[in-house]
Formats: sequence, structure tokens, C-alpha cells
Amino acid sequence: MMEDYQQGNCVGRYLRQIQKESESWYQGRNNTPDARLWINNYAQKYGGQFYFNFYGMSSRNIFGTEGYNGQNMIIDMNNSRIVITNSSATAWDTKALMLDVIQNGRLPE
Repeated sequence: MMEDYQQGNCVGRYLRQIQKESESWYQGRNNTPDARLWINNYAQKYGGQFYFNFYGMSSRNIFGTEGYNGQNMIIDMNNSRIVITNSSATAWDTKALMLDVIQNGRLPE
């Protein structure tokens, strides 16, 4: 997926198109202390099953998905970084363990 995006082939053009046509995402925004548990609370746009324009990284081409039971994926198309999680519990900080890793390029200490 990342290679397709970077090479601009048919799949890459499709990914760019859904990113371009994504819409503002404020639906279901969680303002409780649990907000840090969900990727969608950090995204400003949504389209084609992906979250985009993450706070602090809106100038970068980052795709995020959020699945059931801690199955999450964030791909930084600009810096060739991918973070994927799969957990039997969802009570962990997605910002620290996923978004900060994508943003800074290193794991938390």
C-alpha cells in the first residue's frame, strides 16, 4: 500500500483520491479521559475507511485505521513508517504507542 502510494500507480492514485476527498471528522469525538485510547480522537478527517490529518502531523500523508479489540494500523506515506497493533485489551494509550512513534520515528522509552 505504501509503495503504491509512493509510486503513484493505479492503487496509489486511488489512495490519493480518497485522501483528497476525505471530509472533516468530528463525529463521535470522545472528550472523556478514555479519549487517548482511540485513534479517531486525533484525526481531523475521514474517508474511504481511513483517518487523516492527525493533530501535529496534518502536513504529512498519514493513513490510520481502527479495528475491533486494539487492531490498529497507521502508515506514514512520507517517511515509510508503519505501526500496527493487535491486542486482546484496548486500555492502552494509542497516542504514546502509535501516534508518537509515527511522529517521532522512535519507540517510547
